[in-house]
This record gives sequence, C-alpha cells and structure tokens, in this order.
Amino acid sequence: FEGMVEYDSLPAYYRACDIFVLPSDHEGWGLVLVEAMAAGKPVVTTDVGLAGEVVEDGVTGIVVPRRNERELAEAIVRLIEDGELREKIGEEAKRRVLVYNHLEGGRVQMQIYRRVVESATA
Repeated sequence: FEGMVEYDSLPAYYRACDIFVLPSDHEGWGLVLVEAMAAGKPVVTTDVGLAGEVVEDGVTGIVVPRRNERELAEAIVRLIEDGELREKIGEEAKRRVLVYNHLEGGRVQMQIYRRVVESATA
C-alpha cells in the first residue's frame, strides 16, 4: 500500500514484491500491469479497462470482478499460500511480456477499437 512511487524507483519495488495487486475501480491501458509482469510477478487485478487484454486470468495473473473484495482477497491469499502457482504464473507473465510481438499487439489494439466503435454505433 505504498501509494505513488517515483518512476525511477519502480524496478526496486517490483523486485521486492511477491504479488502485484491493482484493484482499480477504473483503468485505461494498465501499463503498470505490464511492468509488473515483465518483472516476473503474478498480478491480481480487477476486470476494468483493458485488464482482460493484458492479463490472462489464471495464466499470467488473476482477474476478479471490480468492487468484489471477497474475490480479491481470495485471489491474493491463493497466491500467498501456493508458492508453486505464484511462481508459475509469474514466469508465464514474464515470458508473455518479453515475447510480445508489437505487430500482433497492433492487431489486437485494432480489434479493441473496432469493438468499441461497433458498440457505440449499435
């Protein structure tokens, strides 16, 4: 529960944590999730913004419904208690971020934009 951290200090914080938790009520892209994943940390986040595009639930992190404190707490406790799962998810998160193909990312981004436009005009 550190609050705002200077950008240059972030790598040390990522290294120090075992699990990265972002329980946002609203979020845009969620770059901080990508940064934590790149550090090999499993993430727990809420299903807001592009969290589902960044974190694959159960594979590179755990995504819970926003404003659901019980599921958030259960996800955190699950990763605390299961070191093997925590390590497996963290490793897969890092692997996914490091092999991320920017062309593929652009394709996914265009799909997201299309869905947004389609839903706005429907």
